[in-house]
Amino acid sequence: MIDFLELDIKISRLLFFILITFNPINPNPTLFSTITSYEKVANLNTDPILPSNSTPVYFRYIGRHGSRFPSTKDIHRLQLLIHKLTNLSLGTQFDLSNMREISNESHAVNLCDNGRRELLNIGKRFRKRFINIFETDKYRMDFHFESTCKSRSAESMKMFMHGFLEKEGQQNTPGSHIKYDMKILECQNDSTYRFFDICQKYTFIHNCLKETDSETEKFFQLSEIQAITERINKKIGLSPENHLKPLELKSLYISCAYQILVLNNSLHDVPCKFFDDEARNAFEYLNDIKHFFKKSNYHDINLKISTPLIKKVYESTMKAFQNCESENYKSNTPVISGDFGFAHAETIFPLLGVFKIVDDMKNRESFINHENYNRIKNNRSFKPSFYTPMAANLMLMVSCSPTTSQVIF
Repeated sequence: MIDFLELDIKISRLLFFILITFNPINPNPTLFSTITSYEKVANLNTDPILPSNSTPVYFRYIGRHGSRFPSTKDIHRLQLLIHKLTNLSLGTQFDLSNMREISNESHAVNLCDNGRRELLNIGKRFRKRFINIFETDKYRMDFHFESTCKSRSAESMKMFMHGFLEKEGQQNTPGSHIKYDMKILECQNDSTYRFFDICQKYTFIHNCLKETDSETEKFFQLSEIQAITERINKKIGLSPENHLKPLELKSLYISCAYQILVLNNSLHDVPCKFFDDEARNAFEYLNDIKHFFKKSNYHDINLKISTPLIKKVYESTMKAFQNCESENYKSNTPVISGDFGFAHAETIFPLLGVFKIVDDMKNRESFINHENYNRIKNNRSFKPSFYTPMAANLMLMVSCSPTTSQVIF
C-alpha cells in the first residue's frame, strides 16, 4: 500500500496541499454519525486558498454523494416499526406521516433536495476559493468528472459541476478556455471507487467476524442503554407489554435522523422529541461502532482495499509535480487539470486513514465498542459525523511556486 506521507518528494518550486475541513458553524451540532448533513460540520469558508505567487496545476477531488433518503434495509425496518406503532393506536401525540414519507421504497437511497443543494453549493464555494484562475483567460483548463454507477453519486456530480463550472448568476457559461468531460462508471468491477464491493477478502472477513452484530447486542445490555430504553418508552407512553426494544428504538433514531436530513424537521418533532441529548449521543455511538470495525484501521484490510484508488491518485499527482517543470507550465497559457470523483463514505474513509487524518485506532482504549462507552462517549476522536457526513469531500492540489521547494501536507 502506498503511504503518501512517507514519500520523499524532492521536486523544486512545489506546494502540495491536502484540503479537508470540518469546522461547524454551530459549535455543538446535533450529530447523527454518517447521516449528518454537510452544513452542520463543514467549513463554509470561501476565502482564496493560494498564495498570490502560486498557481495550481492539478486538482484531485474525491467526494461523497449528498444527503439522501434511507437505504432499502432501513426502510424495511421502518415499515415494520410503523406497522407496530399503528396497531398500538398512539393517537395524535405520535403522528406517523413523516415516518411514512421517508419510508417510501421508491425513494430508497435517492438524492433528496437538500443533497442537490449541498453539492451545488460545494461546487460554488470551490470556484470562489480559486476565483483568480477562473476570472482570467490566462489558463487553459481540462477537467474530468466521474461517478459511481449509483444515481445518488451521478446526480451529485452533475450538481457539483453546475456550481463549479458556471459563472455566478449565469448558466452554461464555463468559458471557451475550459474543457471538461463527464463519465458514469459501470457497476461491475469498479475498483476505483467501489473497491469495498469487489474485494472478496474484505467481504469475507466482515461477514465471518460479525463484530458489529456482536457489539450491538452487548451495547444494548449496558445498564445505561437499558435506562435510556425505559425512558424513551415512558415518553412515548407505551405500557410495559408494548415497550419498543432497543433495536426498534435504533430504527426510531434512524427515522429521526432522516426526517431532519430530508424533511428539515427539528428535534422538537416526532420522533426526535422522544430522544434527549444522552439518548441521541448513545445511538450515534452505536452507529459509530459499525464504522469503527468496517472502516477504521482497526483491521488493516479496511485501508488496503483502497490501493487501486490510492495508486491512481499517486500517479496523477506525480505527473502534476512534473508539469511544474515542463514547458507547458512556463508557457503563456499553462494548463490546469483536475480529476473529480463522486462516490461514497466507504470510498473516502480509507483515504483519511492513509493520510493519517483519522487517528490510529490500534490502541484498545480508543476502540469504539461497548466496553469503552462510558469512558469515551463524550471524548472520542473517532467521529464519522465529522469525517464522512453527507457530501464529505477530500481535495488534493498541486501548486507551482517560483519561490519555494517546500512540500506542505
